Amino acid sequence: MFNLQFALSGWPMLLPLGEAGRGFQFPMYDLQQLNSLPIEDVARRLGLQVARHTCRCFMHDDHHPSLFFSVAKNRWRCFVCDVGGGPIDLVMHRQQLTFRDACHWLADSYGIVERPSSRSSVPQSPSTYIPQLSIVNSQLSIAKGQNSFTTALVTTGMLTQEQMTHAAARYRLGSHEDAVVFLQIDADGFVREGKVMYYMPDGHRSHERKPVSLSWLMKNKMKDGEGKALLGKEWTASHCLFGLHLLSEQPQTVAVVESEKTAVVCSELLPEAVWMASGGLSALNAELLKPLQGRRILLFPDTDLDGTTFRRWSAIAEEASTAMHQPIMVSNLLECHASHEQKQQKIDILDFIGD
Repeated sequence: MFNLQFALSGWPMLLPLGEAGRGFQFPMYDLQQLNSLPIEDVARRLGLQVARHTCRCFMHDDHHPSLFFSVAKNRWRCFVCDVGGGPIDLVMHRQQLTFRDACHWLADSYGIVERPSSRSSVPQSPSTYIPQLSIVNSQLSIAKGQNSFTTALVTTGMLTQEQMTHAAARYRLGSHEDAVVFLQIDADGFVREGKVMYYMPDGHRSHERKPVSLSWLMKNKMKDGEGKALLGKEWTASHCLFGLHLLSEQPQTVAVVESEKTAVVCSELLPEAVWMASGGLSALNAELLKPLQGRRILLFPDTDLDGTTFRRWSAIAEEASTAMHQPIMVSNLLECHASHEQKQQKIDILDFIGD
């Protein structure tokens, strides 16, 4: 069975997984401020004996100092364990704390107070959100009923009926006729957009019935009691990651894939992370990743013969890492282990673990 720990191996921020994180509220500290605290001073406060920018590593039986500090970069690394990072990472590893608790530990040690939350529960631009009342009153059936997607996942054995029911409720999957509706719900619970897709009995997307956006459906097909479209033609979409609304209820690790189907299935098979989807190869950008700040973020790009997708997602991860002041890992699992035939088929992580 595929192990998410294997996919994370070699990541500088690798930490024990599995914290439930129920009711998680991200600490509203300035992360750049916390990660700018002098790394060697942080190490001394943690009880490490620092001398000449080195100390004995606490993660293995170290008889000769193998943990090194870079004062210029304000980073640390053990070259035996191949683990390192900034001040927050050092506290997490040394004290065996979650990211949240490590932030609190540093803040308490240095007398740093939380800043007020800048996030409002009221959308700043209502025109970019689909009114939920319209969805409820429309022809959609949210988190219940069967469609081509939910039926295929159960009949092909990808998920049990219990797992499918659980996943449908968590992701608030909708149904329209025989299609599944993947809703993009943001961290405040507002619906940004949706994708209406048909699936074949084998679990693959139908090539005969093309997917459409939920906003298109509500502009052109769905009518209210007076015969008016549920959305006006002037309405414009503002996208977010599929699954973003699960942030407050899930573990610290966020895994981002391309396909909504992959996110749904992996959420049941690999619950060590919260799984989200960009909704397409070109749909991912650094802006979509910003709401994940403070989480351990791992991107799983699809594979191809020339590595185009991996390079594209790596570039996005680098841009987002700079903007968010934290590392974002891009898994090279498929690039290293997928066969030539699998790369030719452009498989994703779900195809890989299902083989």
